[in-house]
Amino acid sequence: MTQKGRSTILEFTVPAHIPVDRIAFVLGAQPALFSREVSIQIAPVVPPASTEEAEPERPVTASGNLIRVHNIQDGHKIDEERLTINAPWTGFATAAKWTVTIDNGDDAPLAIERVRLQMLERKLCFEAAANARYVLFYGDPALNDPHYDYATLFTPQADASLAAMGTEQPNPAYQPRPDERPFTEKHPALLWVALIAVVALLGGLALRSVKPTA
Repeated sequence: MTQKGRSTILEFTVPAHIPVDRIAFVLGAQPALFSREVSIQIAPVVPPASTEEAEPERPVTASGNLIRVHNIQDGHKIDEERLTINAPWTGFATAAKWTVTIDNGDDAPLAIERVRLQMLERKLCFEAAANARYVLFYGDPALNDPHYDYATLFTPQADASLAAMGTEQPNPAYQPRPDERPFTEKHPALLWVALIAVVALLGGLALRSVKPTA
């Protein structure tokens, strides 16, 4: 955490494929009254090289507000605290650098004790047959998100059964996907060798075509 001008800046890195849904700030008891604007910028740590088919991943930005009001106005006690900021969704394939900036204006910086990254509890729901055994496979980056009718017609059930996952194990039948890259991408050195050979051949032909002068 650093102070830059009138801003408090927090920087941290979140590993790839770790969802962050909310940023919670743990602050000191004082000041009792404040309202601070917060901006968030998230960018991939190592941006992937852009190609003609895919543009480079751009930083994701969001904003929010931290507020605390403990006061009495016209005989009415007002207690309001909002010390969390909803985080934007990111789908980066690499780790991401988060930059959180708090605009303090002309007030003293907030006494930040801790910052917590929070995520929603996620559940995998499916229609199970009685006494059936299911295996969950994951980790193939080449697969797209599945689309089933069940997702559209799903209705939460109060008496739904809970399944406990067993110990994670490697897939004994795993086979890596075949390398479908073009030949030139698999062997870039050969492209340079061929280019040098062509240049040398053209240079030799050019020298042979030069006629000596009398």
